[in-house]
Amino acid sequence: MFVTLSNYTKKAQKYLENTPIIRGINVTELVDLILKYYDDLSEKYRKMIPLKMVYIPVPKEE
Repeated sequence: MFVTLSNYTKKAQKYLENTPIIRGINVTELVDLILKYYDDLSEKYRKMIPLKMVYIPVPKEE
């Protein structure tokens, strides 16, 4: 697995597509995975990535 905090170049994307034993994850996918599985992470990792739920008020549409 290769993780980047950016995006892969076209050449790197093509290489990853042709090499199924290697998984490439970009920053968007990484954030999505963290948010999706955050509650399942051990306490050790949740302390490394301390997230808090916040509520943002949205005006009611009329």
